Amino acid sequence: MHRRKRVPLGQHRTNVHSPRLLPCPLERMDGSELLYSRDLPGGGRVTIEALSAGVSGASRCRARVIVERRRDPQRREGHTPPVIVEAEAPTRARAYDELVVIASDNVAVARGLIQWQSKR
Repeated sequence: MHRRKRVPLGQHRTNVHSPRLLPCPLERMDGSELLYSRDLPGGGRVTIEALSAGVSGASRCRARVIVERRRDPQRREGHTPPVIVEAEAPTRARAYDELVVIASDNVAVARGLIQWQSKR
């Protein structure tokens, strides 16, 4: 009989279905690029988006994890979804690697939302 190895609370599994950076990120109307997206179990969606360098011409990539808590797209109008974490890295892939650990973990997303709410 094969048993799963238990992982202590707070430690992430790195060998389980690691999401990959999209080979061709989707460019959005606001100039950001969608790098990762998944549905949340209770409804809503978590995404990672890279922000364009813009007029500053910065060589570093800024990216962020956004949590859309509303399932119904019509209820989303007029509401800015929470940004639970941001990262800056030399490349888009490196920024993605830093953020996907959080975006792919439901507990980490919940913690991020709690921290975001406490700052409001």
